[in-house]
Amino acid sequence: MKSGGGASAAGLRQVAWFDCPGGGQVVVDGHVAYVAHMRAPHGTTLIDVSDPARPRRLAHFLPAVPEGHSRVCSNDWVDDRGLIYLIDRGRGLHILERA
Repeated sequence: MKSGGGASAAGLRQVAWFDCPGGGQVVVDGHVAYVAHMRAPHGTTLIDVSDPARPRRLAHFLPAVPEGHSRVCSNDWVDDRGLIYLIDRGRGLHILERA
């Protein structure tokens, strides 16, 4: 099997591919994948995975670059209520909810 970026795997079939540059950490809750970006574009992206063959972007949040820093450096977590806690290492904690 060939997938995005030329990777290969035996015993797996790729269902879909979603262009998500910089993605690093992912948590799936129900039909939403929460992606914490480790590189540009940084921030957090929410992806609807209710139809695994057709993932689609729901939202993206990118904190402003803190004064004295060259970029945003953040990690996030989702609680059981769907609140997103994004810690911006240069500024502090952002608590987000889907609109």
